[in-house]
Amino acid sequence: MSVNTGHLLSGELNNEASSNLRHSWQCDCSRCETLRIHQELLLVHGTPESDMLYFPETGTQDRLRETSREEIIQRIGMVDAKVILCGHTHLPREVRLNHGCLIVNPGCVGLPAYADDMPHPHIIENRTPHARYAILEKTDKSWNAEFIIVEYDWLFASQAAVRHGREDWGKCILTGYC
Repeated sequence: MSVNTGHLLSGELNNEASSNLRHSWQCDCSRCETLRIHQELLLVHGTPESDMLYFPETGTQDRLRETSREEIIQRIGMVDAKVILCGHTHLPREVRLNHGCLIVNPGCVGLPAYADDMPHPHIIENRTPHARYAILEKTDKSWNAEFIIVEYDWLFASQAAVRHGREDWGKCILTGYC
């Protein structure tokens, strides 16, 4: 599938491209995609075994909670990466395990809050509209993450979401809350 990136970069995404992106994403979630971007770095959406599971957080019927170190180690499985970069929750977080593996969720650039119904109905909120990302640095002994928070034109982005039928995202982008 191809998408006109000029539309994406300008904040304008036509309905056909938007529909194609949603369909593609829904189809791709049934399998787990990982990307080894360096011999020590692994990029995953959720966990190394599932695009649908959260990694450093766990969704329960009651709330979203931090995943225990034991659960994280189970979710890593046989992966030998020094750093695992994940996303999915859009919440910036870093977990360094005793054996040296660093798990980093850099946060999100563009959707700081959302509602989800999998595995149970819940909301994710960064509580600010700022974009977030991380810079990784390798030292002689380990990898380190520096988290960056950036202001951007979230009013424009919010209005674009509303124009494209996502009133729910409009509020989330503008405020960082659902």
